[in-house]
Amino acid sequence: MQYLYLKIPVPHNQQDILIAELYDLGFDSFEQEYNEIKAYIQKDAYNEALTMEVLKKMNILTPVVQEELPEENWNSVWESNFNPVEVGEELLVRANFHPPNPKFNKEIIITPQMSFGTGHHATTFLMLNTMLTMSFNGLHVLDVGCGTGILAIYAKMENASKVVGVDNDHWAYKNAISNAKLNKVQNIEWIEGTISDVPLFQYDVVIANINKNVIKKELTTYSSYLKNGGELLLSGFFLEDVSEINGIAFNENLTLKRTEHKDDWGLLRYTK
Repeated sequence: MQYLYLKIPVPHNQQDILIAELYDLGFDSFEQEYNEIKAYIQKDAYNEALTMEVLKKMNILTPVVQEELPEENWNSVWESNFNPVEVGEELLVRANFHPPNPKFNKEIIITPQMSFGTGHHATTFLMLNTMLTMSFNGLHVLDVGCGTGILAIYAKMENASKVVGVDNDHWAYKNAISNAKLNKVQNIEWIEGTISDVPLFQYDVVIANINKNVIKKELTTYSSYLKNGGELLLSGFFLEDVSEINGIAFNENLTLKRTEHKDDWGLLRYTK
């Protein structure tokens, strides 16, 4: 199987709209930077004419870089660019080809295989850094848009009693299962699908590191999966989007507990 990715120069305030449009065309993974996105799609599913029509409609006239990414080359490309990530003074995120570092008393080993979430992106770092301040002992945790599974794996490593990770991307679903085994973490329930495929349950903690449009659409649903007194962690959006998301959360009777940021990215922590 081969993937294509498009490197598209686009202002950050247009990225969520473009991602929604491309998602409808079959693009299934995205990486966001401040003025650029990378959009991934299986080669056989790519329709260049429809894609260019979307870009033209949004007045994106700058040439788009298009590259093929064969499956067998993904890990070699990633390995050449992946350095261990230090989160605070406690947690090291590394690949299995990196040696352990005795300086850290916690570590997560990740092989991404085209899935989002290694700790390098600001939003994943923000999530892990916030989770380090929390106790998960005996708690029920739901990770929406779990990507590599890194956040769900961390919660289970910290003795959460029930952990569910859900992602609608097949690569992510398979990769999360693989990473859990790599970290010798058991009894996480992985679901391939959306939050609507997760049986309703009252969780102590709901995590969603996902793009703004999905958060806006699903925030009410996240709240319905959260028990009274539970905590909701949201990231995957720019700082300028915080007020809009706060408005939706306020209508769900969620109380803002803390705002964090790294670079231009934000994290919101609520209680119900």
